[in-house]
Amino acid sequence: MHHGDFSGRIVLGVLLAAGTALATETITVRSGNGSVGGMDGAVRFVPGPPNSGIASAFTPADFLAARLGTSAAIVARNSAWTTGLVADAAARWVAPTAAGASEGSSALYAIEFLVGTAQPGLTTLDLDYAVDNVLGFGPNVGVYVNEVPMAGSTGGWYTSNYSLSHDLTGLVQPGSNWLYFNATDQGGPSGLLFSATVSVESGATAGTEDRPDGFALEANWPNPFNPVTTIGFTLPETAAARLDVYNLSGTRVASLVDGLTAAGAHQVSFDASNLASGVYFYTLQAAGVHETRKMILQK
Repeated sequence: MHHGDFSGRIVLGVLLAAGTALATETITVRSGNGSVGGMDGAVRFVPGPPNSGIASAFTPADFLAARLGTSAAIVARNSAWTTGLVADAAARWVAPTAAGASEGSSALYAIEFLVGTAQPGLTTLDLDYAVDNVLGFGPNVGVYVNEVPMAGSTGGWYTSNYSLSHDLTGLVQPGSNWLYFNATDQGGPSGLLFSATVSVESGATAGTEDRPDGFALEANWPNPFNPVTTIGFTLPETAAARLDVYNLSGTRVASLVDGLTAAGAHQVSFDASNLASGVYFYTLQAAGVHETRKMILQK
């Protein structure tokens, strides 16, 4: 995790209904937090090859390298690039080098955003961007949240604004989260211009009124893990329960609980010795509730 001054990289806005508790947390992150010629400490990256995309599928080590990588350069726009984003006039172009308006390379960018809501409920991502040349290449798509690929986030160009929206419910957590961009250079300049808004509703007001008191699916520990981790959950009453593990393709790779389960707290061990490194999801279904969390196997 990159530590330092948060003031330039995260803008938090809280929308409150009169006389009510926190309803929606709005988090905005953008490129170019500073002046042209400077460095954007909020946007970090690991470089790829010039004039080509990153051909190998991203691994947890790649995402870590991006998080710990070099600050992106804030560059003057190339004459062919769109002037800015209609959705966010404060966003500026960033690139792997200060000469990004005339040359550069592909890059995997990373930017952190902090969720203050203790129990995230309905969560959405709205993204506006332009990129030289496109987002995504080969086995890698263009946008990831907490290392999970956003389906359909490939394409774009540098002469126009593009936008997309995604449902992040269940993917974000209280505290630190990461947004990644896979920007592909196909020759000549390379750069990225973006503004992203994450809207997080409190779980108390996000359609979870039917979730019974005492129901909980805990974060696994440790996470990342190799190869064994523990998953905790609590049921308010004895009920038929299923606790399954899925890979990114949606294939079930393990069934940890399947049957009548007593009320109270439970802990289940998950051994992933036979699985490849990567992102997995575990889902608990019980008492009329379906809840999912993410875990990372890093061998």
